[in-house]
Amino acid sequence: MFLHECEGHLADSVMLKVMEQLEEHSIMLKRLGSYPRAPI
Repeated sequence: MFLHECEGHLADSVMLKVMEQLEEHSIMLKRLGSYPRAPI
């Protein structure tokens, strides 16, 4: 098992491409969520 946390949103085309590449190299990929950044 490998946990990866990153900043970005799946609506972003760059993040979507990264996730697609991860799926190509993974047996199973589970996204725990993609949430908007909270205001500070």
